[in-house]
Amino acid sequence: MTSEVPNLVVVLGSESAVLRPIVKNLAKEIQVIRVYSRATPDPLLNCCDVPNIMEVPDIVNNFFGSSEVIRLGFIGAAFKRQQSLLVDQPMDEIDEMIDTNISLYIRAMKVLLPIMIRAKYGRIVYLSSFRSEASVRGASIYSASKAFGESFFSAVGKEYGRFGIATTSIRMGYFDSGMIDDYDSETKRRVTRSIAMNRLGTSNDLESVIQFCFSEAYLNSGVIELNGGLNLG
Repeated sequence: MTSEVPNLVVVLGSESAVLRPIVKNLAKEIQVIRVYSRATPDPLLNCCDVPNIMEVPDIVNNFFGSSEVIRLGFIGAAFKRQQSLLVDQPMDEIDEMIDTNISLYIRAMKVLLPIMIRAKYGRIVYLSSFRSEASVRGASIYSASKAFGESFFSAVGKEYGRFGIATTSIRMGYFDSGMIDDYDSETKRRVTRSIAMNRLGTSNDLESVIQFCFSEAYLNSGVIELNGGLNLG
């Protein structure tokens, strides 16, 4: 990696199947802090694992001496998917969705932005979904929370771009990460046919775009469509 990209990346939601190989590749070159929610990730060289985003500033200080420049990157992949219609969803599960999909990102920025501002550098990548614009039955809260994330990080980029902080949302389509494993065979075929490239997205597809977001500072406050030409018509 060059001096223009992060030398430390905080990953929120590293348990995601599509993200695991990306994090592994990152950790071959730089320090990574994985913030997990349920199960502790498998140990990985150059990775520090914490269950709470509020612990990250102390970990950052341990990684870097006072004379070293911290170029901090962030990948936001944490989410909790909606399991049923709104009226059927228990309130405690709704609260958990709101906390994971919305409040957690606000807390993350509360603790990470001061580090980025001091360094006059920050690269923030939020993993969104095509559902932010194309909701379906049973996904009202999930879709709305993804739309919130896109709007929130766009605003963050505009507010703090003067400090060298750039944000990008990647609006992902269907990926080969287990997301359609529960579909029946005909639905799987229909999903694949709806994609112009006639295949699901892969970790390699996502990794190349994340690296682009990390390296291009002028890419700020916008959304990249990464869906292989998904046709929702």
